[in-house]
Amino acid sequence: MIPILSDRHGSFRCSTKNIFFFLLLALVAFVSGQELYSQEDLEAMTEAELEDICVTRGFKLVNDNAEELTKQDYVEAAQRCLAIEQEM
Repeated sequence: MIPILSDRHGSFRCSTKNIFFFLLLALVAFVSGQELYSQEDLEAMTEAELEDICVTRGFKLVNDNAEELTKQDYVEAAQRCLAIEQEM
């Protein structure tokens, strides 16, 4: 007599491996999709590149002051956009 449930344990282990593999791939894709920038990277970028960091993440830079934005303003805005993205 052949037990009916003998294959189920092995298939459960196989499906658990598949699920684990899928979750690992999803995690790698998620982490690799997030770009990491050092302070030096941000400071070396142009204002347009820094603004693009925020725009591609769904943010818009708004200047409430009559003064023109400085390079440091763009760097700080990009840092804030990146920080908000990591919180989400």
